[in-house]
Amino acid sequence: MLIKHKLIANTGLLVLAMVLMLGLLAYASNALQHDIKVATNIGQIESSVLELRRDEKDFLARKELKYSIQFTKDIQELQQQINLLQQSFENSGLQLSEFAAMQAILTTYHKHFQTIVATQQRIGLTPTDGLYGELRKAVHNVESLIGDSNFQLRSEVLQLRRNEKDFMLRLDDKYVERFKANLERLANNISNSDFSLEEKSQLSESATSYQAAFLKLVTAQKQLGYHAKDGLLGEMRTTVHQVDGVLKKLISKSEQMMSEHVSFVDFVAYTLFGVILILGVSAAWVISHNILTRITSLKNVMEHIADTNDLTTKVDVSGRDELTDMSKVFNQMVTSF
Repeated sequence: MLIKHKLIANTGLLVLAMVLMLGLLAYASNALQHDIKVATNIGQIESSVLELRRDEKDFLARKELKYSIQFTKDIQELQQQINLLQQSFENSGLQLSEFAAMQAILTTYHKHFQTIVATQQRIGLTPTDGLYGELRKAVHNVESLIGDSNFQLRSEVLQLRRNEKDFMLRLDDKYVERFKANLERLANNISNSDFSLEEKSQLSESATSYQAAFLKLVTAQKQLGYHAKDGLLGEMRTTVHQVDGVLKKLISKSEQMMSEHVSFVDFVAYTLFGVILILGVSAAWVISHNILTRITSLKNVMEHIADTNDLTTKVDVSGRDELTDMSKVFNQMVTSF
């Protein structure tokens, strides 16, 4: 093999090494971009979950339907973000059951929230609608029938209103029991009042309607939940905690995936660098050793002839490179003397 061809082969090997390193760099860049995309998607999902909690709290605090509409929009965006994250994982060859679990939990979360919204609408979004409105109407009917002439009955109705407001503010059943006791006292006082039989009958019916409206409100509020851990609120709270749990698993697995990517890229980079280094050094050593050996052999023969004037000494002409041609020419030159 000609020296020229050996040098060309060595150069080709170096070019191939550079191409491989360039390919590795491109792969590392793509892997990094993929990991950044996954991390961004997870950050968006975490932010969207917080937005859902915000919509939920805003509705419960302000009782405005615009927060229910915003909740629906945000949960749809969240589901789309989860689909994108799932696609990223699948592109990396990972099939995770957590995505299906997350979608199922979000669907349940949405249903719980819609049920809470419907229950709150039945209770009332303002003091004049729903069960609030019925209760307000019932007590106003009692007050109008009593009028301004019987201060004792009016004071007892005010006490009932106090029990009613205390329950709405504190959501405690003890105010329900006080309401019932005070209503019973009101009923007895109505019977002993100076009103006519017809007026007493109307007042008793109105008081009974007032009690029924209040107890309906209490039942609906109990169904909704007195506190965050009770009723429908408690069920939704449990579902939210499930969302947090699945999200933590996804974050953990994404971090594991990114760590494996980095480890794989490092392994391939160091392995490829080592192989290329060994091949390059080996090729350079073989080529240089072959050339230097032949040149040294030719130099030794020249020195021998110069020292001894022995023109019968021949140079080894084995091989098929430029040094072989040079050795043949040298032997012919020596023979011609």
